[in-house]
Amino acid sequence: MVFQDPDGSLNPAPTVGKSLTEPLEAAAGIDAGTALGMTRSLLDKVLLPEGAADRILTHSAAGSASASQTQGRWRLTRA
Repeated sequence: MVFQDPDGSLNPAPTVGKSLTEPLEAAAGIDAGTALGMTRSLLDKVLLPEGAADRILTHSAAGSASASQTQGRWRLTRA
C-alpha cells in the first residue's frame, strides 16, 4: 500500500505565469505568446521582480491546509 498526500499529488503547483496566462488563453482566446507578454507586463506594473512569472505559487506552511487557506497566506518561491 502506498500512502500519498492528496493535496500534493492531485494538485501540482503551477507557476505564477501559468496561473495568469491560462485564463487569458481559454476565456479570451489569446495565443500563448501574447498572453505571456501580457502577464509579464501586468507583473511589472505591480512591481514584482523580473522572473516572478517563472516562480511557483505555494501556500505557506503555517498550520493545517484548511486553516492556512482561510488566513490567505501565499508566497512566491523559486521554481
